[in-house]
Amino acid sequence: MRRSLTADKRWLAWLWLWGMALLTGCYSLAPGRQAVDRIDIQENTQLRDDEIKGKIATGSSPRFLGIWDGVAFEYAYFDRFVLQQDLARIERYYRSKGYYHSRVRAARVIPTGKQGHVRVEIAVHEGPPTIVRSALPSGLNTVPFEHQAAILNAVEKGLKPGDRFDETIYEQTKDRIRAELKNRGFAWAEVEGRVQVNLLDLSATIQYEIKAGPLFLVRSVTFLGIQDLPREPIRRVFNVNPGDSFSAKDLETGKNALLDLGVLADVQVSWPSGDPQAPTNIPRNKAGQPAVDVVVRCTPAPLRTIKLGVGTELDTIRADVHGVAGWESRNFLGGLRRFTVTAMPGIVFFPTKVGQFESPDRLLPEGKLLASLRQPGFLEPRSTGVLRGNASIFPVLLQSYSDDVILGYRELKGAVGIERMFWNHHLHVGTFFHGQAYYPFTYVGILDDSLRRVLVRYVELSSYLDFRDDSLRPHRGAFLSNSLQLAGGILGGSVSDVKVQPEVRLYAPISSTVTFAVRSTVGFLFPRDYGQALKDQFDEGDTRDQQLLYFRAFYSGGPSSNRGYPYRAVGPHGPGAFLAPNVSAREFRDRCGAGYSEDACRIPLGGLTLWEASAEVRYPILGPLTGAVFADASDVTRDKTTFHFEYLHLSTGMGFRYDTPVGPIRLDVGYRVPGMQKSAEISTARSEIQDKSSANRLLFLWRSDRRSNDLPRASDDLLSEGHRDLGIRGWLSVD
Repeated sequence: MRRSLTADKRWLAWLWLWGMALLTGCYSLAPGRQAVDRIDIQENTQLRDDEIKGKIATGSSPRFLGIWDGVAFEYAYFDRFVLQQDLARIERYYRSKGYYHSRVRAARVIPTGKQGHVRVEIAVHEGPPTIVRSALPSGLNTVPFEHQAAILNAVEKGLKPGDRFDETIYEQTKDRIRAELKNRGFAWAEVEGRVQVNLLDLSATIQYEIKAGPLFLVRSVTFLGIQDLPREPIRRVFNVNPGDSFSAKDLETGKNALLDLGVLADVQVSWPSGDPQAPTNIPRNKAGQPAVDVVVRCTPAPLRTIKLGVGTELDTIRADVHGVAGWESRNFLGGLRRFTVTAMPGIVFFPTKVGQFESPDRLLPEGKLLASLRQPGFLEPRSTGVLRGNASIFPVLLQSYSDDVILGYRELKGAVGIERMFWNHHLHVGTFFHGQAYYPFTYVGILDDSLRRVLVRYVELSSYLDFRDDSLRPHRGAFLSNSLQLAGGILGGSVSDVKVQPEVRLYAPISSTVTFAVRSTVGFLFPRDYGQALKDQFDEGDTRDQQLLYFRAFYSGGPSSNRGYPYRAVGPHGPGAFLAPNVSAREFRDRCGAGYSEDACRIPLGGLTLWEASAEVRYPILGPLTGAVFADASDVTRDKTTFHFEYLHLSTGMGFRYDTPVGPIRLDVGYRVPGMQKSAEISTARSEIQDKSSANRLLFLWRSDRRSNDLPRASDDLLSEGHRDLGIRGWLSVD
């Protein structure tokens, strides 16, 4: 059975669904009430509209509640009394920013013409700013000389002469000085400040008064609320002990280390405070040294978790449905060991010709079983030993017309290593040994004799620096990572190569709610003996090398990569002899060398050099629904350390993000910029064929992930065809 669905009909279906959602969510205003449709801030030049609106109670309508609360909209009702309070809030906020002559000139409520709906206009007079004349510390002589430079540096990071006075920055500077003192052992340190503002010449004189007090040691560490959890592993991971020099930074690091165990829902660290200038009340240890008692209050989390979910994927030549079932113990056999096991059985429907939806004639089983064991305090208190393994089977689907041979692989993976956090949990470093084995088989047909087992053994050094303000929805900051893999050599196996891939992610606020995000990555693969298969694809006996490239080469394209392309669609394409075992090398040479337009001549082969870049603007829409506008570019080349920019494979588009109780749902629509792609790259001894036929097509990508995407996707290692145009990806898991 075959039915067709045109692009126009698909768009009409989407519009109908959204229209029904909107109609379902609307309801009329309560009698006698007015809804605020819009708030306009006028005559402001120094402070942004969204900054001012964030300080008032009057809000605009409607507010989307979301499907998990029932599809509904909630109106922000207009209240004149609240508006009057808002005008005072605006003036106070301006004064906190140094505009002491500011005032609200007018506030108008204007009907919009729609029954019960109004628009609010607020006109402000900002006035001139107050300028900082001086900002100096006092009491610095009470701090030992070796600590004075750090205190002066904390002062210099705040307001300086010539800056506009800002109460927020002023308070942040006091907190920074206080934190610096507490990190250096002054447990009772206090910082007070005085600001003298001359309203005649609008100048401000700032003085930070430092009260350091004595240097403290740790007298005792008491853990509360641990209940039945083993006390010794928690104490060892916290790694702050009696007799240590007091440091608020060390206590914060210990707190983060305890939270990383996964067995505690909350950790609070405290110590008694006092007057730094009252030496008679200072607690002391048995040796008479100033010392404080540290209290760690813990709230245990559930020690066992069951995960259940379902997932679906629709790509250019396949569709699948799979389940997810997992179990996790965070105190496995005691010692706070974390053991996780996840099963992901699935069925692949094949073929699926998107655009001409064709009922499948084959059902192919696939599945994955994953297990991991994490041991905290391995070798030393803050290190974690990791043991991971998984077993899976999957089909390699490239040709939607193929009926005689369908290739699959049985995959076994194992890894053992150690992880460590540094620098107050900003720096993560890991060292792992990986062993992987791939066993070819056929779902249908006879297995080619040239296909053999592939063994991959490598050492991986991974690291990342995380300076984001939020790991789930970052608004500012940076994330830098790198992976270095050394395969073969003394480790043995079928592969001998070096693989490295650094990545940078930057986040910058455009406003209080809008974020500009940039991602860039490069990858280099240095194969010792199999890279020539990319250049000599028609040589006899290169099947083995193409197998190795399939598992080790770089690919680009997909919802987490270049969103205008299907999985693995960017990069060198050509004949994949090991994926079509019934066709001889000579036949490939004759067909593909003459430009034969068979799918076997357009198989993604991967490459040795990768670059990807992405820019995205993220903005709120309604409630848990946010939007994004993006541009992606990437390329994969067959040569080592060679970048090509003549084909950027540029795509742009927009997307939506919806936060659900089980994680964010992501919908992206990517458009390939005409003339900026090379969808097929076929290199032969006689010719190089470029296919740009898919330049103006749309690719739909849908994805749903759990939080940090810690459940691996079932088919990340599968190929998809570069000349196809429609891919839909879905994922949902439930705890």
